[in-house]
Amino acid sequence: MDNRIRQLRDEQAQCNLKLQKVKYEHPHQKEMSDCEDGINELRKKDKELELNIRQQQGDIKQLRQECEWKVKELKWEFQAKMESVCTERSAIEEQLQTLDALIEKRKGSLCEWLEKNKPDWQETIGKVADEELVLYNNELQPQLVNKESTLSGICCRL
Repeated sequence: MDNRIRQLRDEQAQCNLKLQKVKYEHPHQKEMSDCEDGINELRKKDKELELNIRQQQGDIKQLRQECEWKVKELKWEFQAKMESVCTERSAIEEQLQTLDALIEKRKGSLCEWLEKNKPDWQETIGKVADEELVLYNNELQPQLVNKESTLSGICCRL
C-alpha cells in the first residue's frame, strides 16, 4: 500500500507540475491571439464597409436629386419650346387662313380677270388699285374697251 500511495503521490505531483506548466504556458495562446487579431481586422473592415455604404447612399441620394432637378429643368425647357412652337404654329395657321381667304376671294375677282386678259397689270393697275376694294372685288365685271376712252383700257361696273 505504501507503494501505491507513493505511486499516487508521484502521479499527483506530475499532474500538479503539468497543471502549473499549463497555467504558465497557455498552450493555444498563439492560435487564440491570431483569431482575436482576425476578429479585430474583420470588425475594422466591417466599420470601413459600413462607412463606405453610408457614403455611397449619400452619393446616390445626391445623384437622384440632381437627376430630378435635371428632369424638371428639361421639362421646363420642353414646355417653353412647346409653347413657342404652338405660338408660332398658331401664327402660321392664321397666315394660312388669311391666304386661303385671299385665294378664295380671288376667284372671279378683277385680279383673276387681269391675269388672264391684261399682261403686266401688276406694273400699272396693281400699283394703284386697293387690294380689298378693287383687285379682289367679285362684283366689278371687268371688260376690255378702247384704250383712248379709259386710263387702262378696262371698264368696270361700279
